[in-house]
Amino acid sequence: KHRKTPAGLNIWTCLVKGPRKSKQLRGYLLLEPTDVFSEVPYDNPVVSLADLADKEASE
Repeated sequence: KHRKTPAGLNIWTCLVKGPRKSKQLRGYLLLEPTDVFSEVPYDNPVVSLADLADKEASE
């Protein structure tokens, strides 16, 4: 199972910001990561949800 966006879409857009470049990636946001992984992976500090990053930038 996965989370849907506020617009009801299945695919989320994430921003990947490195020291020199920024890119977007798209994918599912899992409700329960242990359904796929034996251990919950660590959060990646260079990846953020585009919706959240857009809201923070506008504040």
